[in-house]
Amino acid sequence: MHSAPRSSLFRSLALTGLALAALPAVADDRQLLRTGTGDPYVMILFDTSGSMNWSTKCTPEDMAEVYDHDFDTNGDCSSGLGTPCVPLCTHLCPDGDCPVPRDGDDPSSKFRQAKEALYTVLRSVNNVNFGFATFNQDQLRVTWKQWLYRVAPAQPIGFLTLDSGAQFPLADTDEVFGQTFNCDRSGGNDDYDKGCYPDNNDAADTNDLWEMTKVRRLSKLGDDLAQTVGYYIRDAGQVYYVRTSNPAGNPQVLGDPTLLLRTELFRCTASQCRAGERTLVGEREILYRRIGDFVKWDFGAQRDPEQGGFDAATRSSANNTCASWDPNTDTGNDEYENGNGDDADDYSLRFPT
Repeated sequence: MHSAPRSSLFRSLALTGLALAALPAVADDRQLLRTGTGDPYVMILFDTSGSMNWSTKCTPEDMAEVYDHDFDTNGDCSSGLGTPCVPLCTHLCPDGDCPVPRDGDDPSSKFRQAKEALYTVLRSVNNVNFGFATFNQDQLRVTWKQWLYRVAPAQPIGFLTLDSGAQFPLADTDEVFGQTFNCDRSGGNDDYDKGCYPDNNDAADTNDLWEMTKVRRLSKLGDDLAQTVGYYIRDAGQVYYVRTSNPAGNPQVLGDPTLLLRTELFRCTASQCRAGERTLVGEREILYRRIGDFVKWDFGAQRDPEQGGFDAATRSSANNTCASWDPNTDTGNDEYENGNGDDADDYSLRFPT
C-alpha cells in the first residue's frame, strides 16, 4: 500500500488530536462529534509489519514544497515568522515503500513518522481513553542494533584516489557499523554476491548506486570495533579490495559523535585477489560523523527502489505474526527466552493496554 507524504500523515493525526481535544464525546467512538458527558474511547491500530520500515511516497514536487510542521504560523510559510518551514519529505521515493538508511528508525520511514505524529497527538489531548493494538508478536526480540555514520566532507589527510582519479570513499556517503554479518547471505549466483567477491563481475561497480549502497550497508567492525571487514569494488575496469579497521590504541566506541577509522585500498592483480595477488594503493584514517543508531531490517537483495533491499539482514523478529491482533491474554507467549538457561536474560517487549 502506498502512503501519503510525511506532512499528510502528520497533519491527519494532528488534526484528529485537535478535534478530540476540542469536542466532548460519548463512549461510543462513532459519535465523537456529538456533545456528551463521558470521555471518549479511541482505539489506535498500529501496523507493525515489515513494510513500515520503508519510506512514505515522496516525489520531486513534494521535496520542493514546504509546510508549517509545528503550526506556529497557522500554515503561512511566507510570513517569515516562527520556525522555518520544512519540506514535505526529503527521501526521494516517487511510488512509496523505498528502503531508507536507518530502516524503521529513519525519519523518512513510516514507523518513525507514525510514532512522531502519535506522540504529538497524545501530548495535546486530555480526557480521552486510548487503547492500542498491533499485530500479534510472540517472543518479540531485538538482538542487536547498528550505527549509521557519514563520511565527513573534509578529511584530516585527504581521501584515497582510484586509478581513474576518482575520490574514495565519497564524501557524505553513509556507512553502517556494528555487529557483522556475511556479505553473501544467499550462496547463489545472484545480487547477494555484489561486493563480496572479486571475480565474475561481482565487485561492486562504483558507477552503480545500488551496488555501492550494498557494500556501504555491510556492517563493519562489530560492536567492539575489533573486527576488520573487507569488500570488493570495481572502477573503470580495475578491481580493488577495500578493508576497514579500527586503528590500534584508539579508545573510540560506537555512539561517539565521530569515528576515525582506517581504510586500506588494494589493487587486485589477479582474478581471485588473494593476499599475494593485490598491492596496496594507500591507506587513510577516514573521519565519520554520527547519524544515529537503528534496528536493522532488510527485505533482501532487490534492486527495485520500491520494496527493495540489499542483504536480508534483520536484527528484530517475532513469532506468530500472522495470528491476527495481539491480545492482552497471551502474556505467557510474549517473553523472549534466549535459550542460555539464564532466566534473568529473558525479557518481554510487549506492554498490555
